[in-house]
Amino acid sequence: MQAEASETGHSVVYIALGDKTLVGAIELHQTLRPQVGDAINELRNLGMRLYIVSGDRTAPTKDLARSLGVDYFANVLPEQKAKILEQLRSEGGKVLFIGDGINDSVALHQADVSASLHGAASIAQDTADILLMEPDLTLLPQLVRLARDLDHRMTYSEVLNNAAGISCVTGVLFFGLGIGGAMVIYSGGIAASITNAMIPLWTHRERRPEGRRVRTSLSHGTETTETS
Repeated sequence: MQAEASETGHSVVYIALGDKTLVGAIELHQTLRPQVGDAINELRNLGMRLYIVSGDRTAPTKDLARSLGVDYFANVLPEQKAKILEQLRSEGGKVLFIGDGINDSVALHQADVSASLHGAASIAQDTADILLMEPDLTLLPQLVRLARDLDHRMTYSEVLNNAAGISCVTGVLFFGLGIGGAMVIYSGGIAASITNAMIPLWTHRERRPEGRRVRTSLSHGTETTETS
């Protein structure tokens, strides 16, 4: 029983009566989180390449990867996980690592962005950049969309600010623009940037799950964002 369970990636708990009498055994099977399929589909639709990096045996890891439609690395030690992340990073792009165990702490530290779940091992929660306050993996695609939207809006705001500044200088030097006109143009650029920054308050309002929170670890502290 022990050998069969080991080959399939299951665990066996033996039940003893007193000190010597074995009265039974319980085989524990791993189960997928209910939202993992939806999360994988959404992340794939966002253009992300997905991998399983596991310390389990090859056979059960291969079966799991096949059922989810992703690539995999099996029989991986904690230090090897970090090397795999370096390998993936060398192929271009950034690496997001999601882990919840003690053996994931090295990889969580090595990744460009790392995420863990509420209820995970303490070292995983402390090491991760992002901590989901609920064990719901469908929050990950939402975070990716928010991050990309933030990047686009920051770029757009920079363009607006530069355009307003260049317009002021050009107007004053070449078109005789007065102080009042320059202030109007510059203030208009600031107002456009503020409006651009406020748009997510409306565009993401209907899509935010009720009562969920995301805690993001910053370099000088921790910020908790309420999304209810």
